[in-house]
Amino acid sequence: MSIKSYQQKLKSMLKVALPSKWTFIACMLWCNLLMSQYGLQSILVKHPFQALTARTGYQNMYQDSKGWFYIATSDGIIQYDGINEWFIQHSEITAEHHISAVAEIAEGVLLFGCNDGSLYSINDRILSEWKLKSTPVKVAISKIEVDSNKNVWLATKGEGVYVYTQKECLHFEVADGLKDLNINDMIVSNHGGVLVASDRGLYQLELQSNQKKCNRVHLPSLPEEDIIQNILPANNSYVLNSLSKGPLVWNPKDNGIKILWPAWNKRNILKMAVYNKLLFILTEHSYVFGTVDEGLTKCKDPNIEFKSVESVTIDKMHNVWLLHKSKGLLSFYTPVLQYNLENLNVQCLYLDTSRQILLTGTTHGLYFMDIHTGKIVNTSLLEYNLNSIFPSTEAHWIWLASYGKGLIYYNYMSGQQISVTKNQGLPDNNLLQITGNDRYIWISTLGGIVRMQNRRPDTKNVLENIQVYTQKQQLPTNFIYQIVADSSHNLYVASDGYGISYLENGESNFRPLISELSATSILSIEQIRKDRMIINAPKKGIGIIHAGVDTIHWLQSDLRYGGFESNCLLNDSVLLAASIGYITIINLNSEYSLTLDEELGLSDLRPSVNAIYKDPFGVAWIACQNNVYRVSQKIVNTIQAPQFSFKKIQQFEKNLPMIQGAVFNSDQNQLSFDFAAIHYLATDHLQYKFILEGYEKTWHYAKEGKASYSNLNPGTYTLVVQASTDKSFICKSQIQYAFTIQPPFWKRWWFILLASSILIVCFRYGIRYREKQRIKAEETKRKTAELEFELLKNQVNPHFLFNSFNSLIALIEENPGKAIEFTDKLSDYFRNMMFYRDQPLIELREEIKLLQNYFDLLKLRFSENINLKLTGEDYNCKIAPLTLQLLLENAIKHNDFSKLKPMFIFVDINERGILFKNTLNRKKNMKDSTGFGLESIRIRYQLLTDKSISVSQDDHYFTVIVPAIN
Repeated sequence: MSIKSYQQKLKSMLKVALPSKWTFIACMLWCNLLMSQYGLQSILVKHPFQALTARTGYQNMYQDSKGWFYIATSDGIIQYDGINEWFIQHSEITAEHHISAVAEIAEGVLLFGCNDGSLYSINDRILSEWKLKSTPVKVAISKIEVDSNKNVWLATKGEGVYVYTQKECLHFEVADGLKDLNINDMIVSNHGGVLVASDRGLYQLELQSNQKKCNRVHLPSLPEEDIIQNILPANNSYVLNSLSKGPLVWNPKDNGIKILWPAWNKRNILKMAVYNKLLFILTEHSYVFGTVDEGLTKCKDPNIEFKSVESVTIDKMHNVWLLHKSKGLLSFYTPVLQYNLENLNVQCLYLDTSRQILLTGTTHGLYFMDIHTGKIVNTSLLEYNLNSIFPSTEAHWIWLASYGKGLIYYNYMSGQQISVTKNQGLPDNNLLQITGNDRYIWISTLGGIVRMQNRRPDTKNVLENIQVYTQKQQLPTNFIYQIVADSSHNLYVASDGYGISYLENGESNFRPLISELSATSILSIEQIRKDRMIINAPKKGIGIIHAGVDTIHWLQSDLRYGGFESNCLLNDSVLLAASIGYITIINLNSEYSLTLDEELGLSDLRPSVNAIYKDPFGVAWIACQNNVYRVSQKIVNTIQAPQFSFKKIQQFEKNLPMIQGAVFNSDQNQLSFDFAAIHYLATDHLQYKFILEGYEKTWHYAKEGKASYSNLNPGTYTLVVQASTDKSFICKSQIQYAFTIQPPFWKRWWFILLASSILIVCFRYGIRYREKQRIKAEETKRKTAELEFELLKNQVNPHFLFNSFNSLIALIEENPGKAIEFTDKLSDYFRNMMFYRDQPLIELREEIKLLQNYFDLLKLRFSENINLKLTGEDYNCKIAPLTLQLLLENAIKHNDFSKLKPMFIFVDINERGILFKNTLNRKKNMKDSTGFGLESIRIRYQLLTDKSISVSQDDHYFTVIVPAIN
C-alpha cells in the first residue's frame, strides 16, 4: 500500500462491522480457494541472449575465477557478464560435440570435455583442440578438476579416471582399486588428490611420487557399495547425494554423517550446487535450498521442465544459475524469497520461532503461514483489519492494532482475546502502530499516543494502566506514523507533516527535535546507537540524526516513486529499505547503497507502509499488497564491489596482449580499451569512471566500458578505471593498465647518449684537429718564410748577380743593344719574382712567363748551349710560384753543356700536370748538393695539396712531373 492510499484509508476511518454468518462462510470458501495459489517461490529471472534469441541447443555453463560465464551452445561458446554477451568463436566443434564438462585449468584458460571424449580449450578467446597431451578417452567426460599441483583430472562415464601430470598421462581403473569405472562426480580433496563418486561408492585417488594410489572411503550408516551421484565441497566438509540416504553432509575429520533432508523420500535429485555452505538441490518437480548447518526450504514449482536443466551453479552473491536446454540461462537470488498471497493485502507480520509459523496480519484478518512452504495452513483467525503486531511477554499472546476495533490482546493458539477500545480509555479505535519493549508498549492512534504496560490488560482497571499523549501535551498532530522510546525512556514520534517530536523522560510536553524537519512527514525512526538515529522521509529518503545536533545528514540513496515505504536495520551498520519495485541495501558507515530491482524480478514489490519486520533470527520480512518477501541476513554479504577486468586492448583495431608495463613505439600511439565489471545483482546500475594518468587530470564518466586515446605523446601512462553500482563510487572496483610510448629513436636515451658521445668525440677531435691545423699553419708559415728566404737567397745569390753583371759588361762592349735588352729582361725578371713570391699559387700561364723570362736571361748568357721547348695546351690551372724556374736553375746547376753538346729542356703541359725534362749530363767535379731546389718544391706541394711531385731519371733524361692545382 502506498503512503498516499494509506493516509486516505486512515483518514476515511473505515468502519469494519462484524460479519454475518453467510459473509463468514463466503470468506471461508474464498480463503480455501486461495490456498491453492499460495506457496513459497524464488524470483526467477530469464537472461535473454540477443545473439541467440531464437536458437536452442544450450549444452553447459561455467563461471570462471573472474566471474565471467561461459555458455556452450550448439553454435559456439558465449561469454556473458550479466548484460552483454560475446561469441568467443562461432564453431562447428560445439555443434558436433556436446560439451559435458568444463573447468578452468589456468587463469583465462578453460578446458572443455565432450560426450565422445574429445577435449578442447579456450585461450585468448580462441577455441581449439587441446593439444597439451594426447588423450585416449573414448567415452563421455563427466567432470574435470585441477589440483594444487596443476595436475588435470578427467572423470569419465565408463573408463575411470585419467590424470595428466606435467610429464605423463596416468589411468585409474579396476586394476588400481576402482570397483566401478562409471564416475558420476569428482572433486579436489582437501587432503590431496581427488574424491570420486561412482555407482559403487566413494574413492580417494592420489599421486604419490607419480605412483597411483586408490582408497575406498567407508561412510558410516551407508551401504557398502551405495551409489554416490554427487559430491560437492562445503568448507571443510562435503555434501554427498546418496541413493539410499539422499543429500547428506560428510565430515572427513570424524567421518561423521548428517542427513540434510529427512523428508527427501527418494526423490530423483537431478542437480546439486554448493557455495560455501549454501546448498541448492534440483528435483524433477521442485527445488530446495538452504545451508548445510540449517534446514532446507522447499520452493514452489516455477513451471519449468527441470529434466532439461543442463547445469547449475551458485556465485559468490548467492545467485543460483540454471542453464536450461531450450530456455537458456535462468537465475534467482536466494537471499530474497517471495510468498504469494494474492488479494490479502498484508500489512504486518510476526514469527513464532518455536513453531516456525509466520503470523500474517492483513486487511482481511490474521493468518498462519508455514515459512518453509509458504502455504496458508489456517483460515483467518480474526476477521479484523490489522495494521501492527507486537509480542507480549506471555507465550502465544500478541498485541494487535486494528482499524476500527481498537487494541486486541490475542492468544493465537487458543483463540482467546481481550479488547481495549475507546470505551476503555483509548483516544481512538483506529490504531496505526505498536512499538515497545518488555516493559511498555506505545500505540499510535488517530487520536494520540497511548502507553501501556506490556502485560495482560485488566479490563476492569484499564484506565489506571493507560497514559495518553495528545495535542494537549504539545503533540503537533494526532497522525503519528511511528513511536520510539530509548533506553532512558525518552519518547520520539514520527508524524505526518510535523517532523519529529520528542518527550524527555519526566517532562509533560513534546518539543520538536530538528527544526529543519518542522514541516516534513517522517515515516519511521529507528535508533542505531544511543547517540544516533535513522529516519525515513518521503521524497528525501534516509537521514541520520546525531544526538544534540540540530541538523540531519541525508544519504545519497536511490529514490524512486517518492521514496521508501518501509525500512529496518539488518545490523548496526546496514539498513534495508523497500519501495515500489525495488529494495535498497545501505551501508550506514560508508553510505554505499546497492539497489535490487526488476533485474531480480522485484517489479511486483508493493510494500506496505512501515511493514518490514525483523525476526529474532535477523531475517527481514516485507509485507506487501499481494506478497510477503523474506530477506535473509546473507543479503548483507552482497554489498560488494563489482568484479572487474579488461576485455581487450586494441591498437589500430588490432588486439594486443594484456601485459602490464607494455612498451609501444612512437607510431603506436592510438589505443582503445574495452573493460567490463560484473555484478549480477545490479547490472543495469553499473557505471564507470576512468582517467589516463600522465595525460589528463579529470575523470570521465560512462555507462559503457570503453575508452579511446589517439596521438598520445611519448611518455609513461596509467589508465585507472573504476566501476560501481551507484554514483558515489564509494564501494568500487579498480583496475589499472600501465604502459609506455617510446619517443622516436632520435629522442631516446641511448640515441641521445650515443649522439652526445659522438659530438663530444667530434668536438674533442675538432679541437685537436684545429690545434694541429694551427700548429701546422704556424709550421707552414715558418717553413714558407724559410723557403722564401732560401729562394730569395738562391735567386739573388752573389754568383748569379756576378755572372749576370759580367754578361752585361761583355754585352755592353760587344753589343750595346743587347746589353740594353739584357738589362731590361733582368729588371723584369726580378720585378716579377718579387711580385709573385709572396703568393701561395699563381696561374700556370704566369709561371710560364717567368720561366721564359728567366730562360731569356740564361740564353743571353749561354747562347746556343741551352734550348727550351714548350708544348701542350694552356690549361686553366695553378702552380706554386717559381717552381719551373727552380727546376730550370737546378738543371743548369747539375749538368755540363756546350755548343757541341747543348742541353735540351722540355716543358710539356697535359692533363696530369706539368712535365719538366732535361737532358742528363752531370758535372764530374760537382760538389755535394744541398738538394734545396727539389725539396723546397716537394714541401710546398705537401703544404698546398694532397698531391706530390714525381721525380725520375734514366740514362738520358732527368724528369720531374709537377701536379697542376685546380
